[in-house]
Amino acid sequence: MMSEAVLDIKKCKTQALNYAAVEFDRLKMEATEVGTVQMKRNACPKVLTNAQKKVDLPDNEPLCKEVIHSRIRDGRKLLVTHYPGPIFPMVAVKALLLDAIVQFATMR
Repeated sequence: MMSEAVLDIKKCKTQALNYAAVEFDRLKMEATEVGTVQMKRNACPKVLTNAQKKVDLPDNEPLCKEVIHSRIRDGRKLLVTHYPGPIFPMVAVKALLLDAIVQFATMR
């Protein structure tokens, strides 16, 4: 089992990558609206350092720009991870059913 600190760092890194991907996508859209093909040269390090500062990610956990570029490549929608997905519809009823089963088992 992983420690809480490791899980917190992974969560922070994921949040930082999501933030950086959204910012890169915004800069890319601004560049295409102006008519230029490429973004500014120093945009990549600035966005990555801003993302690290925003989520308080330690400096020993670097963000890889290739991951960001793979999320915003042409012909692909912006990819942001950790979408919780659909929720099981029986979650609200699960505790009640378990209580009923345990109660019926004790009645036997």
